[in-house]
Amino acid sequence: YYGYSINNNDNYYIITELSQHGSLRDVLRSRLLKDENELLLICKQISNGLEYLHKDKENENVRPRIAHRDFKSDNILYLNENKLVICDFAMSIKLDQNPICPNEQQQIGTPRYMSPELLVGTIGCETDALLKCDVYALGIVFWEILSRYPYDKKDHDQKYELPFEKQLTARNLNSSNPQINDMLQIINLEKPLNR
Repeated sequence: YYGYSINNNDNYYIITELSQHGSLRDVLRSRLLKDENELLLICKQISNGLEYLHKDKENENVRPRIAHRDFKSDNILYLNENKLVICDFAMSIKLDQNPICPNEQQQIGTPRYMSPELLVGTIGCETDALLKCDVYALGIVFWEILSRYPYDKKDHDQKYELPFEKQLTARNLNSSNPQINDMLQIINLEKPLNR
């Protein structure tokens, strides 16, 4: 973040570092990422960024937790192999002690990254519910990274569909790395309590 600008129409513009490589989605499409260890480091960096947003900072008098609500590879800038940045907080929400009950008719986010409970309108009112939706989207982003290709299927209808249902195995990723096997076990995409 370098600064901001306001034009004559009272529109705000945030001035940030230029991402010459574009988004993570752009980098995945270009097939530049090949090394498995680099892929795991990218996954770790992204999960650390999301954890930072989700972590309660009230003890430090800084800020409450934040649910991104549109977490996807398009909203992660790839500055270089050592620096990725989460962006586009237009749909984000600050989570405080008050329960949040999303309107069942209002689905926020990109459908292919939305959790099953958002798609079918069964999301709970507890504060962590929206964080679990971000973690679901993180699982989709991890799959895109580890398969080295973004999920390009057109947005599906309101019916729940697991994007990589038939591909969620390390064998399909051509990997013998136990970290990837562990990650796939941890990312239980369907059940919010396991995320």
